[in-house]
Amino acid sequence: MDAQYFRRSRFRDNLAVLLQSGFEDETVETCLIVDYSREEIEEYENKRLIVVRNGTQSIDASEGAVNERIIVVEVGVLGNLSPLQQGAGKTKSDFRQQRKEEADELDALAQEIIELWSPTGQMTKLGSENFAFRSLDSVTLDVDRLYNSNVYLSLIRLSYYDTLDRTNP
Repeated sequence: MDAQYFRRSRFRDNLAVLLQSGFEDETVETCLIVDYSREEIEEYENKRLIVVRNGTQSIDASEGAVNERIIVVEVGVLGNLSPLQQGAGKTKSDFRQQRKEEADELDALAQEIIELWSPTGQMTKLGSENFAFRSLDSVTLDVDRLYNSNVYLSLIRLSYYDTLDRTNP
């Protein structure tokens, strides 16, 4: 298979390496799908991790004769929250407060990652020889996963234009 078809995967891997260098105290991994269990997350040093995966890709045909591929890479912050329980002198309200504080810490990590893609952020230039930053599309909290397994997952979707399409019409 032609090397150009692996460009998106190399880009994902390079993004993970750069994130790891910027967040030395965190674990950064690439994955196909974000399917980490609560037990797996417990094994990580900080009981949380940053994951990078390939998202969707599409073709923007609005540019006339040259179609541009748009690739999406997702960066996730994953961590465990304490399960809601009562006892040992703690009320349900106490545990909700504790979970909120734990979620705020994970959200702060997600916000720190997002800041890298602000207009002056260093990641807007990532891969600029091959990929042009398009947008930070959305930040999504997986509420079902949080409710069912007390696992916090926030996904940040980043879109890039594949500039190879501009040079090879």
